[in-house]
Amino acid sequence: MNKIILKKIKEYLKETMKKSGFKIEGQRYVRVVNKQLFQYVEFQGSSGGEQFTVNIGIDCLFDKEIVNGKCSFESMRLGMIFGKGDIWWYYTDDSAKEVAHIITDFLLPILDDCSTYSRVYQIIEKHINYIPDTDKGKDDFALELYLSKRYNPLIMLCIKLEEYDNALVCLNNYINQTKALMENHSAYLEKMIEETPSPQYKEKWIQMKAECITDGQNKLQKLNILKDKILKKDCSDVIDMMNETETKNLDNLKKYLYETN
Repeated sequence: MNKIILKKIKEYLKETMKKSGFKIEGQRYVRVVNKQLFQYVEFQGSSGGEQFTVNIGIDCLFDKEIVNGKCSFESMRLGMIFGKGDIWWYYTDDSAKEVAHIITDFLLPILDDCSTYSRVYQIIEKHINYIPDTDKGKDDFALELYLSKRYNPLIMLCIKLEEYDNALVCLNNYINQTKALMENHSAYLEKMIEETPSPQYKEKWIQMKAECITDGQNKLQKLNILKDKILKKDCSDVIDMMNETETKNLDNLKKYLYETN
């Protein structure tokens, strides 16, 4: 990221972001809202070094004492939130002003509105049954927020709010996705086994296929146990179980959470 342009953007945003409770962390602004959400606005330079884009992140915090109890949504592109696609700006003064204007006048009101677990759920609920495909970036913030999720955190969010029916919908989608990925990966490895002439590499592909099947079966077993617990509404240890299938490092996140207490 061009340091001169980044500095100009920060100068334009300095007072606004400070009033909104954001702190600067390198190339991004971060804040914790209502001890429930961790939000960030991140500037990312292109690999070619001529352009930059802006990533938006919204993470749900369930319990600060649970190290892995975080509902982590993947980042969104600033342009996609407004249905403009994956926008990259060139390093110019005009770009710095434009980006600062969009963040101040359009993005911050959205982030201020998306301030609790319930509000996040309310925003994405209409897309619970949506199967992500090529429509990404063609709708609005609600769809982008939904598509930015991974199944684990979305399931945890539904359970946190006792929306068990939708938790099951998301879990069934997760199970189907896992099955499809396992089948596709296994088919690819089988093809490599058939086409590889070298016995040494053929043996490696065979081993990888066996590991793929075992890992997939273990994951499906855990997900089916979770499904049974959700059906019984016995969810006291579900967050810990979900984190066995997807673990995230919370050191930086916890730091900002404790600073706001």
